[in-house]
Amino acid sequence: MQLEQDLYIRSIETTDQTAVIPREEFISITEKIIKRWLNEANEDIPFVLLICGEKDTGKSTFTRYLINRAFDHINSTFGLTYFDCDIGQCEFTIGGCLSYTDIKTPLLGPPCSHIKSNVKSDRLLYYGLVSPQPAPVRYLQYVNRLRQLWNIDHKNANKKRSMIVINTMGWGTGLGLELLKETICILSPNVVIQLRNTLVSHQGPNKMPDLTLEWLLRQPVFAPYRDKIKMNNKRQQDYDGQLSYEYIKIQSAAVSDPIHSHKPKLCGRDHRLLATWSYFFTSPDLSSIHLPWSQLLHVFLLNKTNKYSDVIPNTLEHSIVALCSSEKFDQLQKSAMNVNGTYQLLNYEDELLDCLGFGWIEHCSNETQTYEIFTPVKSLSNINLLACGVFDTPDEFQYMFNREKLK
Repeated sequence: MQLEQDLYIRSIETTDQTAVIPREEFISITEKIIKRWLNEANEDIPFVLLICGEKDTGKSTFTRYLINRAFDHINSTFGLTYFDCDIGQCEFTIGGCLSYTDIKTPLLGPPCSHIKSNVKSDRLLYYGLVSPQPAPVRYLQYVNRLRQLWNIDHKNANKKRSMIVINTMGWGTGLGLELLKETICILSPNVVIQLRNTLVSHQGPNKMPDLTLEWLLRQPVFAPYRDKIKMNNKRQQDYDGQLSYEYIKIQSAAVSDPIHSHKPKLCGRDHRLLATWSYFFTSPDLSSIHLPWSQLLHVFLLNKTNKYSDVIPNTLEHSIVALCSSEKFDQLQKSAMNVNGTYQLLNYEDELLDCLGFGWIEHCSNETQTYEIFTPVKSLSNINLLACGVFDTPDEFQYMFNREKLK
């Protein structure tokens, strides 16, 4: 107890204070989706389901229920893939990522429990922030890149009749709606399911509208992204006019448990902290590696002109970084800023970071000019970028990694 007090160790309850009520409507819609997947998907074109809704409407609960019901149909012919576009509360990764994961096991717990058996998603892209608001165009580029990577991987693998289940952000007003429209346009779902809070019976200016096909055609495009991909007005009309999906609105499957209603709910940061704990300390592959500074490009995603660049890499000690890879390393290095033998990439806007995993920088050695990094990542030869973004780092990490060094 004294040790816990000295270290300020916190207790976070992971019990979900909601109860799933599988109403007849709820079950029938799930079965309908599964039936459409089995009947409509083919080896070349997947069946795509996009799930949306405001925060605390039970998107994750519904998604896990659907995936577990669909799991019985996964075999050599049918496959199930989870696209995670919610960078604030990821299902299989640390926050700040977009990823896709081929489902191979049921989802029987909260997100942090999935990371045990899924140390790395099939494709992992590191966006570096937990909200798309600071860099919305870049966020949409990542969404588009994720779908491109799935297409490439699916083409090169043993083809299956796949269903892609897409999780989206719970931001349903203003810029959030513009990004959601573009996400729908990029991923072209067959079905859009929107979850509604049972306690909200009216629509106001701060409530997410019904995301029907009519809404999609009325909703303004996000012009900065369309300009970025050089889409003119005629192409926009053709592009948007080809979209078609079935819209299904259901009431949330999660309702408050009155017995525990006085207890605080886990917020997004709590889930990210738990995911970080799980990533590092439930993996049997956690080990210490050494990477030379000179062989790495440093990418700072919080701001382009890092005011601490003159003291890199010392400022990275005792922090989490994304271990990334780029095939254009030599080209990028030529445009990077060299400060005391370390390379910092400033113009990274068009570089979409293919992430191999994450590491904790325990020590920066000025003598050997290397980082000592704790990571569960096995494939180290391709790491040539260190990306520094927003990480929710538990206060107790320093103590835990000190224990790892003593083993």
